[in-house]
Amino acid sequence: PLIMDDAQTDQAFEKWGGSELIRGWLGVPMIVQDKVIGFINLNSHRTNAFTGQDATIIQTFANSAAIALGNARLYRGALRAAERRAVLHQISQDVVRFAQDSEQIYTAIHEAASKLMPCDVFTIALKNIAKDMNDFVYRVEKEYRYPFESMDANVGLTSKVIRSGKSIILRDTADIEKQGALRFGTPTHVRSAVMVPLRVGERIIGTISAQSYEPHAYGDEEQALLEMLSTHATTAIENARLYDEAQNRIKEMETINRLSSSLRTMNSQADMLDIFLDETLS
Repeated sequence: PLIMDDAQTDQAFEKWGGSELIRGWLGVPMIVQDKVIGFINLNSHRTNAFTGQDATIIQTFANSAAIALGNARLYRGALRAAERRAVLHQISQDVVRFAQDSEQIYTAIHEAASKLMPCDVFTIALKNIAKDMNDFVYRVEKEYRYPFESMDANVGLTSKVIRSGKSIILRDTADIEKQGALRFGTPTHVRSAVMVPLRVGERIIGTISAQSYEPHAYGDEEQALLEMLSTHATTAIENARLYDEAQNRIKEMETINRLSSSLRTMNSQADMLDIFLDETLS
């Protein structure tokens, strides 16, 4: 506890507008398990307003208040943790149900992220090795879905995260400009963002990003949550990609088999060319 008989003459007292009326001053710490979590302050217009006995009484009250506040914080933290576990469990179920539908997977990932953190804008980008591009397969701002777009794999924040394999937090506009992030969308620009890589073993296949119109919307906790979400997202996206590839191979083999069967019955080059043309157009 700290007692000031006359705050106006005490060098420890920090003055502010209206503080000239404060003379007597008493402050006591709020302590929980040997940690100070705040303090309680009493002011008086009279000098010598507080005694050591007053400090003892207020300290007892402050200790009880600190325990109550600490318990409330723990309870809120437990609720948040339970809600987040439920969200992550739900996305794990969704990616199994939507294993063959990339679009449903993207939507489920976005919905899960929105329950964990601010998501004024949400993006999913996949690395296109063959074309040396980054394909933005999913970009949503508020309710608007932007069309598919490919960008040079060597520019922008997405390329940096894919190359480094490390998550990044942009806390404000200055951070965004410093990192050279590419702007898109409405004139109302985002002012903070968190982006994490999509990782399959040691291979980075893309990124997911949550973005907010407000500065300082993301911290270490949001980054960790998005990284956990990315684990589910990567598995689902990669499984959907492998499924699409398998379906394409099946279609190719069916086409080859049809073409082979048809060619065996053809007697002229003209008929053969017609068959090739039909299969190409189909």
